[in-house]
Amino acid sequence: MFRSLSIILTLAGAIVWPACAEQLDWGGLSAASYRLNLADGQRYRLAVDTVKTNPRLADLPFNGLVEEAADAARLDPELLHALVHVESGYNHRAVSPKGATGLAQLMPGTAKRFKVRDPSQPRDNLRAGAHYLRELMDRFGDDVSLALAAYNAGEGAVSRYGRIPPYAETRAYVPRVIERYQRLMSTREALPTPYQLDQRAVPRIRLRIPGLDG
Repeated sequence: MFRSLSIILTLAGAIVWPACAEQLDWGGLSAASYRLNLADGQRYRLAVDTVKTNPRLADLPFNGLVEEAADAARLDPELLHALVHVESGYNHRAVSPKGATGLAQLMPGTAKRFKVRDPSQPRDNLRAGAHYLRELMDRFGDDVSLALAAYNAGEGAVSRYGRIPPYAETRAYVPRVIERYQRLMSTREALPTPYQLDQRAVPRIRLRIPGLDG
């Protein structure tokens, strides 16, 4: 999934968002940092966000919905894919012996908590599962292992033990999800952007910024 790009101009630690900028053709130049000379005589550095994509995810079931839910919950889509893979094998009608339902295997209490009327519906199920995992990540200091353990065994069990509870199912579950997560993360790729510059080849660049340029 392509992320939005942003250009930030920094000076002495301050961030400046230009209201408009001159459109330039970089001509396929390679990436390098570059300082810009603006009309105010100061020197600025052009900084570009790193843009990453993961072509492997496009082949996975329900990828669009998984990425949508992961983005809304501030999770790596690879992590949510890994959880769904282990929880249900991407079977949106899966029901566990304990009553967990759907792609993210929501327990009835969790489904009710996140206002999911039909846990077999992929979009609502993934949304609730992702937001629940985000709550667990926040509660346990972004420790993925503890958050996954809490997802499987319950928040109370992790809080009582202060670590992954000594339950055979949970001790097997956490490494399975993490192994899948790491495997998917290994297929991420950095994308080139049209804003990357080659310091050796680019001439002085001038940006028009209202209030600074006549």
